[in-house]
Amino acid sequence: MEQVQDPSRLADHFALHHMADRFPWLNRYPWSLLHYRKGEYLCRYGGDVPRLLFLLEGRVAVSITPSHGRTHLITCYDPVALICGDVEVALGNTHATADLRAIDGEVWCAALPIAVYRERLMADPDFLRYTVQRLAREMVKDSIYATNNLLFPLEERLGAYLVNHAREGVFQGNLTRTAELLGVSYRQLSRVMKVFSDRAWIEKDSGGWRILQPAPLERMAARIDEPPAASDF
Repeated sequence: MEQVQDPSRLADHFALHHMADRFPWLNRYPWSLLHYRKGEYLCRYGGDVPRLLFLLEGRVAVSITPSHGRTHLITCYDPVALICGDVEVALGNTHATADLRAIDGEVWCAALPIAVYRERLMADPDFLRYTVQRLAREMVKDSIYATNNLLFPLEERLGAYLVNHAREGVFQGNLTRTAELLGVSYRQLSRVMKVFSDRAWIEKDSGGWRILQPAPLERMAARIDEPPAASDF
């Protein structure tokens, strides 16, 4: 992690994403700019969480690795969003409840020290409103994923995931992370991908997995609830 002493760069990030309009409470605090390289941890489970982190650029995976050693991917964050520290502010807890790791390239975050600003944040209705909405979205999303994992076989869950996350007919997601998100092993997921390929529903190409026959995958997706986007709240 590197703290970048460049106020103009931080201001550019805020302007690019129209932060002042979308999150007016941000401008009440003196944020700093942090840079993380691909694969670097923003925080580790059980470790200290000294600051709020607001994701400005890059992608961050949230995961837990239980004692049996198999990592469980909880979710992935894309810009722009508060990704770390709000729970710690609310509970007065300074220890991380999951691992956060930079993936798919470099990550840039706005940071604010919790110890210095916790009391102000707890008295800030705009921050609290945003935090409640964010945590509510996470709760709904986690509930839907957990229900789907219990009620639907992997073939249907994977088919729905592929068609819902494809761009212009191509799924470019990382299969290891997809397996973790669906709560299965990479080997189990690969077997189902092969079944889909043998049925000529999908094929591997240089850009990812091209969907040749979307209809059967769309029928699977129609039976499974998809977690709502932030704009749906």
